[in-house]
Amino acid sequence: MDKYINRSEINGFLEESEFLYKLGYGKGIPVYSSFGIHTIERFIETFKMLLLENNIYFYENRVEKLIDKDYFHRVYLNINEYTDENILFNNDYIMSDALISNLRYLMSESAEEDKSVFSSSAIFRYKTSKLIPLYKDRYIYPVVQLDRKVKGKNVHAYIEQLKHLYLCFFREIGIDIFFLEAEEVPYYAKYELYFITGEGNGCFTKLGMVYVLSDEFKKNLGVSLDEELVDSGFSGRTLFKSIENTSLTYGKFMIHPNVTPIDFMYSCTHEFEFQPEIVASKFALNAKRYSSTKLAYRQWKKSGIPFYILFHDAVSLFFLEKESGYNEKLFQDIYSALDFLLNKKVSIVQEVLEKSQHLLNFSKQQFVVHSCRACHKDFFYGFVYDNKGHHCLHCGREIEKTILNINPTKRFY
Repeated sequence: MDKYINRSEINGFLEESEFLYKLGYGKGIPVYSSFGIHTIERFIETFKMLLLENNIYFYENRVEKLIDKDYFHRVYLNINEYTDENILFNNDYIMSDALISNLRYLMSESAEEDKSVFSSSAIFRYKTSKLIPLYKDRYIYPVVQLDRKVKGKNVHAYIEQLKHLYLCFFREIGIDIFFLEAEEVPYYAKYELYFITGEGNGCFTKLGMVYVLSDEFKKNLGVSLDEELVDSGFSGRTLFKSIENTSLTYGKFMIHPNVTPIDFMYSCTHEFEFQPEIVASKFALNAKRYSSTKLAYRQWKKSGIPFYILFHDAVSLFFLEKESGYNEKLFQDIYSALDFLLNKKVSIVQEVLEKSQHLLNFSKQQFVVHSCRACHKDFFYGFVYDNKGHHCLHCGREIEKTILNINPTKRFY
């Protein structure tokens, strides 16, 4: 296996690149630089764009208000409410989850039929003994949730639509996944589908889920019998995982080309007749200038930005290659350099996805069993859907889902 870049290394890279300042307001609450904020915004915009491309129309909940304590307890009546993870402020909760806020909008008169509620909030659901909310964790990345009321007869079709959406999104940012159907939180959801990817150490991690919420939620909220509440989204690990996969592919810190808000940095030995930012905009690219040619290259290597261009008598384009590390390619003009950059960007996206596929396949070989339910006699974690045809190794029957052969009593995150 390849050398695994661990989380502390990635966070060190994020600090060096001035993506965030770890100490920030104090231990556990970093401060993002403008570059970090713009990266997160680009990440969120990528998902929102795919929502519209998949004909999923939404209202955006800004999650700007605290949660009324009485409403919270009403919604979570007879359901695990995680009250030990909430801070009470007057009669409101400071929460680690936007679900309550989204559900409140769905049940309001303002809610539009056939529209989802979209929210993004700064929460990292890191598991130790319990979920740790925003105010306790130093690795804060955006959590996205998408909630909707769906007629019961349309639930299956909507879940299939969501599966296509999330599969496209994860691949867009360099993450290969499979879907895991399991039963972890039966009081919370009547149907659970998780997004699973591979780790560099041969294990799995969850990045998100689709839940059809339990009948207790419907009862508490007064939802009609012929409707279901579908909650989906991805966790704060997702942006981190995109950066991790990209960096692991090239052995150096790099932010995925479909996530970074800056496509290339540049500097000039002297002024030119053209303005690089204007030319770049014609290629739908964003550029950032550094005034010092001496410092720019060194700064670029720490930044995580995929490309650096030095304008001198010619045009030097610098980029990372998988095998040879930092490379320089000379061009006579900016147009040919940007043409090459666009093609290289496409190949980076493909290589990062291939790396993620390699990691996921390595983990699947150890824990996924090609067996039908009738032939598998042992306990297991859940069913794996990977959009591939399979046959049971025991009876030869064609199966659409395989088995994740992990101890079901030990949840993984």
